[in-house]
Amino acid sequence: MSRPPPPAARAAARAAALALALASGAAGLAPDPARAQASGSAEELTGLPPGSVVALHMGGDRTFTLYFIADRVGMMQRAPVPARLCAAIGTRPAGAETLRMEEPNPVPGMMRMEVRCR
Repeated sequence: MSRPPPPAARAAARAAALALALASGAAGLAPDPARAQASGSAEELTGLPPGSVVALHMGGDRTFTLYFIADRVGMMQRAPVPARLCAAIGTRPAGAETLRMEEPNPVPGMMRMEVRCR
């Protein structure tokens, strides 16, 4: 029985997959079809400026993961994002956290926002 890869290896694999998706043009809104789906572009759902959203993923447990370019988004622009995302699926925010990406970062200046909805 093989052991799961360590967290750093999983993070590196996710970063590599994201870089590949960006290079191929496949990055964007990727909702889980088993749950309520939000519709619209990532910029429309988040309210962030065009060109600032790298990717947006909706998980099966009412969580969103938003990848964005930090230099293009101010703190005041980021503040309403959790409420907007949760409202898109008919819920309210339960919590949100903005994290710096671990090095090597596939996109310079990219950050990740984790949003949990009720």
